[in-house]
Amino acid sequence: MCVARRSGWALGLILAVAIGTPAVGARAQSGEAPAEGGGPIPLAEVAARAAEIRSLLETQDAAIRPSREIQAILERLPKLADDLRARLDETAARLESNPPLPVIEQLGSVWEATRAKLTILASAFGVGAGLGLQNLVNNFASGLILLFEQPIHLGDVVQIAGIGGEVRHIGARATLVRTADGAEVFVPNSVLIAQAVTNWTYSDLRRRIVLPVRVAYGAVPRRVSELLTAIATRHPQVSADPAPAAVFMRFGENSLDFELRAWTDRFGDAEGIQSQLADSVYAGLNEARIELPVPRRDVRLRTVAAPEPGKD
Repeated sequence: MCVARRSGWALGLILAVAIGTPAVGARAQSGEAPAEGGGPIPLAEVAARAAEIRSLLETQDAAIRPSREIQAILERLPKLADDLRARLDETAARLESNPPLPVIEQLGSVWEATRAKLTILASAFGVGAGLGLQNLVNNFASGLILLFEQPIHLGDVVQIAGIGGEVRHIGARATLVRTADGAEVFVPNSVLIAQAVTNWTYSDLRRRIVLPVRVAYGAVPRRVSELLTAIATRHPQVSADPAPAAVFMRFGENSLDFELRAWTDRFGDAEGIQSQLADSVYAGLNEARIELPVPRRDVRLRTVAAPEPGKD
C-alpha cells in the first residue's frame, strides 16, 4: 500500500513538471524537441524515469520491511515476558492452594513398590555374589595370612595333600609348587591355611636319612650295628652332630631288621647320600661275610594211598 502511494505521488509529480503548461503539453504530444534553455520532457522519457523511481522505491521498501517487522517483535517481547511470568505465578498459586494430592500419593505408592522390588533384587544379587565369591575371598584372605605370617617362603620344600615340591611363587589366590618330577601345581591358599603342611626347610636345610638293612639269621646284631655305624661315620657328607647310629628294630620273618640313621646338612643331596650309604653297606656286609636274607618257603608233601580196585 505504501509502495502504491509513493509511486503514485512520484508519477504525479513527474507528470506535473512535464505538462505543467498547455504549451509544454502540446509540444510533448506533437513530439517536438524542447528548447535549448529548458522545456518539457518527452512522455517516453517521463515514463522510463517513473518506472525507475518505482522500482527504486519498491527495493527500499523491501529492505526496510524486515527491520520493521523485527522491531515490532522486539517491542512485543517485554509484553510477552510479562504475560508468561504472570501465567507462571498464577499456576504456582493454584498449585499451592490446591495441590494435586491424589497424583502425588499415587506416585509415592508406585515408588514404594518399585523400591521394594529393587531391594529384593539387590539382596538376591548380594547373596548370589557372596556365595560365588566365597572361595575367591577365602583364598585372598589366606594369601594375606601367608604373606604376613610367612609359614612358607620362596624356595621351601613342602608337602601337602600328597603333593611335595619346592615353592616357586606365592600369589594372592594360589601358591605355585614345583614337584621333583617337574610338574607345576597351583595349590589354593585356603588349603595351605586349613590343612597341615610339612615344610622340610622352614628353619634349616638339615634332613635325616633312614636306611633299612636286613641280614640273615645267624649274624651277631652287635657286630652288624657297629659295622653300619662305622660306614655312616666315614661318609664325608654325613653330619657328626647328631652322630649316625644303627638301631636293631625287630626279628623279622626271615631276617634281622636294622635301621641306619644319619643326618646331613645338604637337603637337596639327601637321596644321593642315601644311595651311596646303601652301596657302602652292601660292600661292607659282603666283606664281613654277613649274609643277606633270602625268602624261604617250607613245602610239605604228603603221600596219599591209591584206592583199591573195585572200591569207590
